Amino acid sequence: MLDTELQQLRDKYNSLIEEKERLIYLSNKIKELKKLPVIQEYLESTNEYKQIRSKDYTNDGLENQPNSYFVRNAFSHLDITPRNDYFVYMGTYRHTTEVDIEHGANDIEVSRNDKSADYVIYYNLEARTHSIDSSVIIPYSEADKFESTHKIIFPKNTLIKEKYFYDLQDEYYETAILESQEDAINKINKLVRKE
Repeated sequence: MLDTELQQLRDKYNSLIEEKERLIYLSNKIKELKKLPVIQEYLESTNEYKQIRSKDYTNDGLENQPNSYFVRNAFSHLDITPRNDYFVYMGTYRHTTEVDIEHGANDIEVSRNDKSADYVIYYNLEARTHSIDSSVIIPYSEADKFESTHKIIFPKNTLIKEKYFYDLQDEYYETAILESQEDAINKINKLVRKE
């Protein structure tokens, strides 16, 4: 071995020993700091934060979500028994024989007053999406009777009925949760079509 190589070995060894001693010093310092109440509080808070964040399935973090996110989340995890008296009108349709290659038969949405219509769709305001109670399809000939025995809300913007429905449902449940169910119903009653 060359003298220069031996010197490099010694330098490397000494460098590693210094790192070891620094790690021992830092380890001891950490142990001492952990004994301080403020550090313990910090560590406990950090652990709790990490535990809560580990349940977070959003990309933005739970702390950045609007209240409507939590309303929708709570609503989607519970079985709610919907009343069958508040419905949102989702459209009037006529059957068609036209076929879309990708989607199959496409019924045509028509005016609510179109006598050639075949059926009308309503969504139950309190029902969870895709549950048995979530939507009702009524033959057009029975729609007036259905509307006279139920409280029907007609979306203001007829182009985006589903968005209107989900926003209204979020607002309804948020009001019920944060205020009262009576307040939520009072708000909804203001939107019901009066005969």
